[in-house]
Amino acid sequence: MGIRVTVVVVDNELYGAVSAIAIKVSSDALLLDMCYSPPIGTIFAVHFVHVYVTNNGDTAHDKFSLRAEVVSVGVPTRDEKVELADRRVSMRVVDTLQTDLAFGSVQ
Repeated sequence: MGIRVTVVVVDNELYGAVSAIAIKVSSDALLLDMCYSPPIGTIFAVHFVHVYVTNNGDTAHDKFSLRAEVVSVGVPTRDEKVELADRRVSMRVVDTLQTDLAFGSVQ
């Protein structure tokens, strides 16, 4: 099923880095709510970070990054006004960039 809602950082050399809300995430696609609508075909790096407190009280984090391409803009969800859908961006996962999880590290 995948992740339902989480905050991510979306980064591109031309547009810079912005926070976005990942509404749906699967192994091959993302649905994001961004502050603007990027052009179709734009490639972004999408960074997921989970910060947590360990058993001994230290702060740790897991990070996962991937590259994704914008395939459509203005994707409304059920029972949503059309003007809110303008910020919805559908992306296709192109590649995994970096994984730095507690159970192992792949670069």
